[in-house]
Amino acid sequence: MEAITGASVSKEKFMRIEKLTLLTAAVGVFAIANAFGADLLQNPGFEKGTGGWAASGAASRYSIAAKAGRNGTAALRYEKKSEGAAGENSIFAQEVDVQPNTAYVAGIWVKTAGNLRPVLRIATMKWDSLATAAATPSADWQLVQALFNSGENQRVRFQIYGGSLGQIRQSAPGVSYFDDASLRKASAEELAELRKIRISVYPEKTLRDINPLFFGSNTLFMIEDVAALDDGKIARYLREAPIRLLRFPGGDVSDNYHWKTGTLDDPKHFPYNAGPGATNTDEFMKFSRQAGAQAIFVVDLESGFVHHDLDAAAREAADWVAYSKQKGYNIKYWEIGNETYIYMPGHHKRAAISAHQYGEAFMKFARAMKAVDPAIQLGAVGPQDALRKTLLEKLPDGSQRKDQDAWWPEVVRIAGSQMDFMVVHEYYHGEASVPVERAGEIAALRVFLRAAFPGRYVPIALTEWNLNTKTTVSDPERAVLLAQLVAEYIQGGVDMANFWPLRYSGGWDKPALLADRSKEPRTAYDVLKLFSSNTREKLLDAASNSPYVRAFVTADGGVRRISMFLMNRTNEKQQPEISLRSFQAARASAQSLTAKSLESADHALEPVVMKGQASQWTCDLPPQSVTLVQLEQK
Repeated sequence: MEAITGASVSKEKFMRIEKLTLLTAAVGVFAIANAFGADLLQNPGFEKGTGGWAASGAASRYSIAAKAGRNGTAALRYEKKSEGAAGENSIFAQEVDVQPNTAYVAGIWVKTAGNLRPVLRIATMKWDSLATAAATPSADWQLVQALFNSGENQRVRFQIYGGSLGQIRQSAPGVSYFDDASLRKASAEELAELRKIRISVYPEKTLRDINPLFFGSNTLFMIEDVAALDDGKIARYLREAPIRLLRFPGGDVSDNYHWKTGTLDDPKHFPYNAGPGATNTDEFMKFSRQAGAQAIFVVDLESGFVHHDLDAAAREAADWVAYSKQKGYNIKYWEIGNETYIYMPGHHKRAAISAHQYGEAFMKFARAMKAVDPAIQLGAVGPQDALRKTLLEKLPDGSQRKDQDAWWPEVVRIAGSQMDFMVVHEYYHGEASVPVERAGEIAALRVFLRAAFPGRYVPIALTEWNLNTKTTVSDPERAVLLAQLVAEYIQGGVDMANFWPLRYSGGWDKPALLADRSKEPRTAYDVLKLFSSNTREKLLDAASNSPYVRAFVTADGGVRRISMFLMNRTNEKQQPEISLRSFQAARASAQSLTAKSLESADHALEPVVMKGQASQWTCDLPPQSVTLVQLEQK
């Protein structure tokens, strides 16, 4: 059953009155003050300790804190003291009987210390999500609410995730408090009010510049081979998008690839066969110029560790820089290795490398490569969690030894003087019904970089990203999820990015940009083309009162033209009320990427009628759609 809506609003005092109250909060949404119907939860204020509730996963993180509540009473306390596994689970929950096919409102008051984004989730007894709502990082109490329909369910789970940063099972160190939980039937008035979608745009507040190199793709030297590139079809599609940054020779394959010969260091490891028609440097550069894209190269670091000869590996990388300079290719961006921080049985990596070893190797490569061309930019690779400690070799008992050093602090300590940008990867794994929240974790990396490099801006490059193949979604759901990820990554602070893959076979064929055999656009291409063709130079501040309809708003340098992307991930048509505040639009148009257009041969967008004038507008958002709204000032 699809959730209807959810909201998070900030206010220190929430007065109980008998009417709807507009809260003057940063997100600007309506919340319901009057309690319609009885609260179905046991011990909602935690005055009876943990009675009625049960913790699971990392249960010891939850405790009852006396006098820590909103009114000096008890509160639930969550604390995580150090980094853990990315997929760990930590829930505080209660099972509740409900009436089928009935609308309910769930809510809880939250405050946090640090960058935590706790999540309220309502799930079925089979663990399917009915509704979720995330808090914002705030030391002030805020009410997190979610409206849902019980569907055929007679019992649901009211779940608190104390430290989630976005994906429900991913968190970071910090402390959060919870008080006055509630679960009750929604009144007709409340149902109508909470279903209203309000989007506020703040044209006077520019958040950051948007780097056009965000819209990039990965290529694989053995997939985008000479035969595949010969007819120019792939280059044409990339130019039309446009895709502005192409990564070569690939991901894992880069650490098993000798650029001079185009051969594998070890044919027994991925990709096992380079192929007689594999693309070399010259052929790739011809292709990238046809596509109108810049290049980012990944050098083979791992072979140096495998053969215990990092000097030879660094010379090979420096020779590649020299060759590219001699040929006039002027490759600016170079990554040192691919996912060097990942080593586990069955993975394609051939060597376990610690943060200390990587930092020293990075310096060796940097000295050799920048001696040839001091103008090049070098990227260090690492995990998205700034303080993550990586796993190393397998121990006799079947476990893996953990590195003694947190990856990024150690790498920066050793190699920060030569590190020009940070490289991270993500393959998002989340339910289509759960709001995408990735900006917080990227923003945490940005905080780390500001502290590590005072006075120097270090870009973040997301050189591989996509949905995880375990995320089973329809084409419309894929489009909306990918669109939300684009918005979250840019809002969080990603500068450059490369979607993975451009083409592939097997399980990665459908998630790719282009089909393996026909080379025709897939859903991901439609999404990236919509954003790449229409995203403007500046990111504007904007807010939606619903996690199920997201807004990503950009403008030109003078804020005369606005491109707004609205993502509706519900199964229902939505009609948001759009407030542009000081921006007075003389012209407005809209078009949607929908299930129908995704299935069209020409992937045409569906027109959407805009209604309104000046600073107040509305339009119909089709179910599971990405809608582009274009506005031009008077």
